[in-house]
Amino acid sequence: MYRKEISSKIEGNKSLNSIADNQQKKVNIKFPNMSSQNTSRSSNSSQLAESKTEIQAINTFSSNNPSEPSTTSRTISKENSVEKRRARLNMPLLYRMYESQSEDIRGTISGPETPDFHPEEVAKTLRNALVGITTDDKTIISAIFLHTNFQRQMICKAYESMYEKNLINDIEEETGGFFMDLCIALLRPTHVFSTQILIESISLKNQDINITVEIACTSTNSQLRVIKETYTSTTNRNLERDIVNKVEGICGKFIQALFSKTRDDDDTINGEIIKENLNIIAQSSNFFDDLGKNLDLFTKLFVTPSFPSIREMIDTYDGKKDSGKDFESMLRKNKIMHAEIRNIILTIIKISRSTQIYFADKLHEAISGARADHSTIIRIVVMRSETDLADIVEEYTKKYGHSPLHWLQKTCSGDYYRLLSAMLTINTINAN
Repeated sequence: MYRKEISSKIEGNKSLNSIADNQQKKVNIKFPNMSSQNTSRSSNSSQLAESKTEIQAINTFSSNNPSEPSTTSRTISKENSVEKRRARLNMPLLYRMYESQSEDIRGTISGPETPDFHPEEVAKTLRNALVGITTDDKTIISAIFLHTNFQRQMICKAYESMYEKNLINDIEEETGGFFMDLCIALLRPTHVFSTQILIESISLKNQDINITVEIACTSTNSQLRVIKETYTSTTNRNLERDIVNKVEGICGKFIQALFSKTRDDDDTINGEIIKENLNIIAQSSNFFDDLGKNLDLFTKLFVTPSFPSIREMIDTYDGKKDSGKDFESMLRKNKIMHAEIRNIILTIIKISRSTQIYFADKLHEAISGARADHSTIIRIVVMRSETDLADIVEEYTKKYGHSPLHWLQKTCSGDYYRLLSAMLTINTINAN
């Protein structure tokens, strides 16, 4: 099972529960009331100050735009957006950074508004569902799916306070199979779950650098900082040093660069950098040979620029070339470049074009194969559930002609399928 696979691969034979608990203690994660402004990291103080300024601005907006019975639907929409924005700013940055940062990009889970969220009541409902003669899995599905990751942490905290028991341990005892694996993954803090996946992906026994690269390229700078801190507090080792030690040759150095260098995080296209990088490509007689072994060249072209700038650079290059000589074709034809280096660069290019299409393709590979890859299915739906899972489902349906559920119902069943179905169904209530 997915949970057991991860547990057996984490060094030191630590259980998932002890790792999460130990990590939370070391980074001092707080679970305050929803109105609290505290965070778990003092380095976020400047961002919190910015958040307070934003809250003041929102309060000003609200006072200048009072709701009235005759308000148009457009104004009501704005006011609802203001309320959601205010509630979001009250969430610790550690969890806020894993939510969608744009109204144009939607997850499938948003959770109830602050006044309607009562963690003690949810904890009581879960306890009743777990202690009966038969476990009420439908209640567990509703309780987990209808709350955000941050709210789930508060539910776990309330559960432990009320019953002196660990909710994850109780779910592990009372459920099973992939349903249990998915529930446990959803109950873990997102940054802890991401770090556990990363630990597995670079382990010597079960190494999968494609996942390592995926995490590096689909996480923001803030998320990567938290993941690196969580990695250190979990393993007592440095992530970047471990990557070089565990991933052989120059491939390890290329992946290390993805974690150690700061990428331009915004969505702007830097024309000067694009022009400079295209000149470098044009002036090199053996560019694709050099790219596979020159770390500085790789870093300059594919690590530090924003993804929109990378996309624009590739599109501009392709626009000047004949058919069959586009950038990706030339990469694939090159016989000197290491295959794993080629895959790293192709992954970066694909993500630069569309993160949502990238994950839609990965999800399709996991679902439609001769044997479903449940670890990948769980990884994607959990890590993207509050960010852009609704858009991933839309891109999937557009590209493959069916919703992911069309394939999942053939390979999944029972409560596992029901929870996946809830998470992969786009609706106006839970779409962010």
